[in-house]
Amino acid sequence: MLAELLSTYRVELSKQESKPELEHRLEEATQDARERRWQTRTTLRLLALTYVALLMLALSLAVWGDAKQQEWALGALMTILGSSLGYLVGRKT
Repeated sequence: MLAELLSTYRVELSKQESKPELEHRLEEATQDARERRWQTRTTLRLLALTYVALLMLALSLAVWGDAKQQEWALGALMTILGSSLGYLVGRKT
């Protein structure tokens, strides 16, 4: 069985990267990772700012609004808290 596996797969070596090529590739990978982290953090900051603004609006309407506004505000608060909890649970797994 081992002989069959070894005869099925073949490894070929290609030309190795030169040191400048390797450094360039690693530098590009580092830069790409840095840009992805920046984009992710920026997106999370904008989402957090939006959630805080909506939370403040919902809280103010829940406290000082009329009955219809309070109903809407409490629904919005439940949505905000539910989605925040879902995000945190999803992030941990």
